[in-house]
Amino acid sequence: MKVLIDNLDGQGFVDYAAALAEPSPLRIERVLNKPSTCRMSLYLQDGGMNAPVARGRVVVIAENGAGLFSGYVTSVVPQDDSVGAWTNVVALSDEALADAAGERSGFRVLDGTLAEQMQRVAQQQGAGLMDASGVVAPQGVSIAQQSSGATFSENAGALAEAGYTAYRVLGGAVSVQAIGAAVHALDDVVSTVWKSAPAAVNDVTVSGEEEPSTYVTEVFRGDGATAEFVLAHAPFHASEGVVVDDAFAGAALDARVWAETDPVGCMDAGGAGLVLSGGDGVDGHTALVANDDVELGGALLAEASGVLLSGASDGILCGMYADGLSVAQCVTGIRIRQSGGVTVAFALVQGVETGDAFPVQEGHRYTFRVRMQASEVHRVRQTYRVQVDGSTFSFGGGEVPSPMRVVCDVQDLGLASNTAATVLCDAEIASAPAVARFAAVSAAQMSGSVRRVRLLRTPAAWLRMRDADGVERPGLIGVAGEGVDASLSGNGVLTFFNGRVPAVGEDVLVTYRVAARSVGRAENADAIAAGDALGLPGRAQWRGRVRRPVTRTSEDCEHAAAALVAVASHAGGGVQGVCTAVNPQRNADVWPGDAMALATGERAVVRRVAIRDTNSLPEALVFEIGFANEWAEALAIETTDGLSEDAHLPVAVATDANAPVANVSALKVVAVTESAIQVDAGVDPPAGGGFEVRRWDAGFGAAAGTDADLVLRSAVRGFDIPRAMQQEMVFVRMYDGPAPRRYSRFSNAVRVTVRVRGCDESP
Repeated sequence: MKVLIDNLDGQGFVDYAAALAEPSPLRIERVLNKPSTCRMSLYLQDGGMNAPVARGRVVVIAENGAGLFSGYVTSVVPQDDSVGAWTNVVALSDEALADAAGERSGFRVLDGTLAEQMQRVAQQQGAGLMDASGVVAPQGVSIAQQSSGATFSENAGALAEAGYTAYRVLGGAVSVQAIGAAVHALDDVVSTVWKSAPAAVNDVTVSGEEEPSTYVTEVFRGDGATAEFVLAHAPFHASEGVVVDDAFAGAALDARVWAETDPVGCMDAGGAGLVLSGGDGVDGHTALVANDDVELGGALLAEASGVLLSGASDGILCGMYADGLSVAQCVTGIRIRQSGGVTVAFALVQGVETGDAFPVQEGHRYTFRVRMQASEVHRVRQTYRVQVDGSTFSFGGGEVPSPMRVVCDVQDLGLASNTAATVLCDAEIASAPAVARFAAVSAAQMSGSVRRVRLLRTPAAWLRMRDADGVERPGLIGVAGEGVDASLSGNGVLTFFNGRVPAVGEDVLVTYRVAARSVGRAENADAIAAGDALGLPGRAQWRGRVRRPVTRTSEDCEHAAAALVAVASHAGGGVQGVCTAVNPQRNADVWPGDAMALATGERAVVRRVAIRDTNSLPEALVFEIGFANEWAEALAIETTDGLSEDAHLPVAVATDANAPVANVSALKVVAVTESAIQVDAGVDPPAGGGFEVRRWDAGFGAAAGTDADLVLRSAVRGFDIPRAMQQEMVFVRMYDGPAPRRYSRFSNAVRVTVRVRGCDESP
């Protein structure tokens, strides 16, 4: 073995192998998706060697040339007792300096590739010490995130875990390998110590985060005086409120937030905010793009405030892009261009200018806003991976389709701070991309400045106004001074500002989602039947919460439960133990994330490896290899016992036979009369199916004879719901044709508060 240490004294590497001393000559500890540690004891008195210094470079190489460790000295402690004097040295793997010197930041991945994200983290946080150019991992990452303040190694470990891989750094090179890709059948195992395995289960129920559940449409009718309307529920609000918020107050653009493409050096941060001074004339070549992708779900508000434009500007502000950064590739944004020598602004929707041109006056400051409203809040499904007997199985993944309404508006701050916003467009995208990139600016050339750029995820609530003639317009929600119609409190109180109070006969339509606890269940029916066949209770249940990966919906919970039951009901799912082998590196080094082919015929994932040098000739390296499968020790799915207290039980087992039909996310209240609520479901029902309307949300799918709360069933998308009271609330779900019927997972609740002559009752 060679133990090479460079003490930064100009002498280069010195081999300290001859100075290794008892009682602990050298020990290397490797842990899955964490930095490695090397500990050694050195006897230096007779060898003429200097004590290692902090940050000295350490490389450990086995006799056969296998690289066992590379890193930096972090601790040097002299020891002296009755046995003698020696020096204890601790080194951490290559990540140590990057963790200490690199930027601390988080990340958010949506439907990305592991290789791309790992390379980005290495570039941003590696302090020039980490080389991830060789990472070619094809694994996809559905949803992964890390809070700000994380080190390189923390982010690299979280990414590797999300892709069901193991990362390591050796010689400054980052490598990534799929879990179980390398399999070791060791012939030189000295001993194996088995640990007790957790009991197998075949029925798993898990809860996740709060999810958007019921789709609610509320209708109020204005009387010319009422300014406050109280919703039946508080709208669902995703935990991530602020996606981007930058006032460009620093000396340079913040690389933790933005990726800058600026071939002619015309963008910078300054006293006026983001300063723009031209471009190379090519569409999309000059761009400031947020590092993290954005999920186009729920309610999003993109805002560029304090915008001052001059000269011949040509580009896009607050743009969303599914691919590329050109005008034609823009999902939505604010188009700035020249028309007859005048700078004008348009709303841009799917690459097409929409609505009327808005003249931009030189010397005026503007606030441009792009409001995106998708009925589906979570557009990316989580992916759950487990290993069963050496094979990797994936559950979940994919994207959730959704329409998206786009409302663009502008407020001219050159007139007055309370000037009403002008709506540039009110458009619908039938099928919006699930994930997009957000660009504060993408331009051929742009001159002027932007004081602040924000991208906010607001409560999932949308406001529409409909006058007595049936003409609709978008209602703008915000705060006083933004030129909008109303504010919406966190507990669901809609308050209109002065001059914006709904007129007599004007309908106020509020659409939103209600929060509920996500929960899902799965079972291994074959395992249950096998137990029953023995005359014993075949069902063995477990209930718990998923802590990671992020589990946002009941559909995610069902996929997580299916992954857990796949490994928990397998005979080897709870295998765990430690085996000891001598010199396995002569055939193939063993790293965490590899698989062990056990003498029992099972395979298990290596979690940790401790390499101990015996200070002998010939070389004898003792490997202590800790292994465990996922029902014994969490790998990519971490759980805790017990469901969330607000999880609604019982939960039906998710099967193909009872899979829900699509939710009716585009249902619309067309009109409200004294006798009926006119509804358009927005979609045709399945063949033989229809729409069911009930007074309560619990009766769908009930056995025959329990239709006391049934209002109607309709085989067509447009239908009238009878009403007789001032306040009515009904629930609508779509169902398919076969018996037993399958229904939508979530209801559409329609609540109307409109006066009926001669009746002031409410239910």
